[in-house]
Amino acid sequence: MEVEYGKTFQVQLSLSIPDATVKPVFICYGGGEFLMTSVDSIFTYDFELVNNDLKFYFKTQDQTSDSYLLRVLPTPSIDGYRVVAIPPAYIGKEPEILTNTVDLQVLYGSVLQFELTYSNLDSLFFEDKEQSISIPLKSVSKTDFSRQIKASGEYILSGSNAYFSHRQLLNFNIICISDLYPGIQITEIQDSLKNSLHYFYGVITDDYGFSDLCFNYSLGTDRTVVVPVSFMKNLNTQEFYFSFDFAEFAGTDKTEINYYFEVFDNDNLSGPKSTRSSRLIYRIPDLNTIFDYNREVSQSVNNDLKKAEKIAGEIVTGIQDLREKLLDNTTDDWEKQQLSKEVVRKKEQLDRLLEAVKENNQKKSDLNRSFTVQDSLLIDKQKKIQDLLDRLMDSEIKQLLDEFSKLSEEFSKDKFKNLDERMEFTFDQVSEELDRNIELLKRFQIEERHDLISKQIDRLKSDQARLERLLENKSFDRDSAYSRNKSILNDLRTIENNYEELITENSTLSEPFDLKDFKTDFDRLSWKMQQQRQNISGNKKDKKLSEEIEDDLFELSKRMKQQQERNFVNKSLPQNDIELIIQNILIISLSQEELLQQFSDVQAQSLKYNELGRIQDLKRQEYKIIKDSLSVLAKSNLMLASLLDRKFYDLEVKFGLLPGYIQDNRRSDLLREQHYIINYLNDIALSLTDALQKAKEEVNRSGKRRGEKNSDKKRQRNSSGDSGYPKMKQFQRNLKKQLEDLVSQMKNGEKGKPLHQRISNMIRENELFRKSLNEFISEAGSMSSREKQLLNEINQLIDQNIRDMANYSVSGQLINRNNLIYNKLLMSEKASKEKEDFEDKRKSESATQTRFHRPEQMFEFQKKSAFIKTDIQKSDLKLNTYFKSMYNHYYIKLGNE
Repeated sequence: MEVEYGKTFQVQLSLSIPDATVKPVFICYGGGEFLMTSVDSIFTYDFELVNNDLKFYFKTQDQTSDSYLLRVLPTPSIDGYRVVAIPPAYIGKEPEILTNTVDLQVLYGSVLQFELTYSNLDSLFFEDKEQSISIPLKSVSKTDFSRQIKASGEYILSGSNAYFSHRQLLNFNIICISDLYPGIQITEIQDSLKNSLHYFYGVITDDYGFSDLCFNYSLGTDRTVVVPVSFMKNLNTQEFYFSFDFAEFAGTDKTEINYYFEVFDNDNLSGPKSTRSSRLIYRIPDLNTIFDYNREVSQSVNNDLKKAEKIAGEIVTGIQDLREKLLDNTTDDWEKQQLSKEVVRKKEQLDRLLEAVKENNQKKSDLNRSFTVQDSLLIDKQKKIQDLLDRLMDSEIKQLLDEFSKLSEEFSKDKFKNLDERMEFTFDQVSEELDRNIELLKRFQIEERHDLISKQIDRLKSDQARLERLLENKSFDRDSAYSRNKSILNDLRTIENNYEELITENSTLSEPFDLKDFKTDFDRLSWKMQQQRQNISGNKKDKKLSEEIEDDLFELSKRMKQQQERNFVNKSLPQNDIELIIQNILIISLSQEELLQQFSDVQAQSLKYNELGRIQDLKRQEYKIIKDSLSVLAKSNLMLASLLDRKFYDLEVKFGLLPGYIQDNRRSDLLREQHYIINYLNDIALSLTDALQKAKEEVNRSGKRRGEKNSDKKRQRNSSGDSGYPKMKQFQRNLKKQLEDLVSQMKNGEKGKPLHQRISNMIRENELFRKSLNEFISEAGSMSSREKQLLNEINQLIDQNIRDMANYSVSGQLINRNNLIYNKLLMSEKASKEKEDFEDKRKSESATQTRFHRPEQMFEFQKKSAFIKTDIQKSDLKLNTYFKSMYNHYYIKLGNE
């Protein structure tokens, strides 16, 4: 008899004794007797957990059976085991050792290394629900093997020997954790000024890291373009920033761009899995959309400027009311304080309006530059317009308003007296500048929209040419041709309406442009295009009609460009008016110099002193006439308006201060302000002269190409001719000679008006030299540090010379400085040549675009940055897709709070 090791074995004995009563039966083994259980003459006994061979026999009354042997069979068994779980290499985790464990949780693709000790085993099998794999035994009692796990389930180790086949030895329940898909969340914002520039902030998450992150875009049905995005491969949760300028597709025939982000995990076993962000669409604005946007923004900007002009007038009225209340003793301080607070409130309202005007105007300008090809002259005018808007509230005005704001919190009568006249006059100036800027802005808006209409006509020519090419095909699609003709005709009517609207707005200008009425041209084109549509419907071809439409479009485009050239491109300074104003400014400057000298020679309260005071007041009135004349001209001339800075208006304030100084005999204050007036009058005369000269040169060059390349500028810097260092050296030699002549004349006893005239001329010449030097520096491009240092030192020496001459301190020191200036010019020219020689010996290749420049600066998510740097990281808990998405949303939301 045989029994499996450790099992229970039941012995059954059947007795047959005829005509006899069955007595109790015992089974005897191991020196003991054990009563057997009987049921109907069948006796049974159970051997529990048989581990060794047994000899036994049966006994009843005086009878004993033969002996029997119960032999224990050798059963296959696992005596001990250890499992080493080795995760995939790309995960970057250490192996995990598991001892005598049957429930395992491992990552997808992990390798399990089994180390077994066993007994009574001839063969070993590793089984799952699909297959059974034989495992080689390396010794009598030990072996090891490895298996890669890619699915969850029950895994069985079974063994065989001579007595048992595929006996189950161990059951393993293995949970295989899959590598989840990566997650991505995107936040997109548009640049506040350049609406074609978009900034992206993103968060990507994954279990174990990433292999790629990219920005994808496609134009219509074109192939997808992939742009790589910077990221860190082994950081499971991370932020990224990206920027993209859609303006690079301006001028193409594409109307929209599809784009999205895609992130890939680093799964090397199944291949990287990817997740895409939402697919978004950017619609490229066409010329009609741009024109409509220009019209809308122009109306908004003009309305805001009119409101600002009204508010500036209300501020002046408020200051006047406050001044009257100060004279009224019945008004308490609380009411005066409320009046001053109302002025401050209107000032803040004015600030907001002007900021909105600047921002909207800049947005419009950027849209035009991004999606249309603008002439450099038009771009330059836009910059001048923006500069005028920026100068409306300069630092001096803001400082004055800050002082008044403090006054409104704690009202003081004495402090108000020091501010009220300055405030009133300042906002009178602001109101005047606003009135001028409104007119200039309207003129520029008409120029911009005229340029857009011209481009719309050019686009219409291209569309008509494509239609003609389609019609030349013998098997053309009639429906497609009909649709194109209809679209072209609609665009023509839109252009006609736009131009009629432009003509109407032009008539509201104080000095309208000379814009012709093209209604006849539009009507003729419209009629011919309708005839062409009828021909298409009737499947007819009329080559002559097609040629006429093409010629009419060409002629209309030509006339529009000629009109643009006549009204906008060749618009220069009013030469005769400006020359007359320059003469009058110089006359006032010279007479002011005489007054300055005469005041220093007379006693206060004398008849002569009072007469000089009356003449000084006449100078203020004369300047006001010049100022008003220039202001009127500036309303219709952007070039002139850009020359008139804040000092141009402040000078009237300076003239207004002089009568008080004369009356109070404040000689030092009087001398200081008179010097200021003389210097600025010379500056404005010089600026106008220089602008007039440049305008003349521009007219002479009108047929030539505008502007020069940077390489041309570089070659001209040290060329022999009338520019660069040779010009400045010649200028300085002339100054030196004039200065020597002046010193010589003073030694000969010259004084009075002739001497003052010579000094004034010298100051003007030095100002011209300084202006020439500064222009050279700004146009020169790159310079060596040594060259820059020398030129800056020259500038300082010129300032010292002008200051000494303005104070009539003419001495040998001036000549010494002039010699020093000339020497530094020579040294600077040498440094420039050395730099160019060095650059010629090497080649440099540099990027032409820096589109993606720190886009993270556009996101003020400081808390996000702080959060990502903390110890809070994604835990080892494996999340399914739903909870992973929730986690990502929570992460971003936490950064926003």
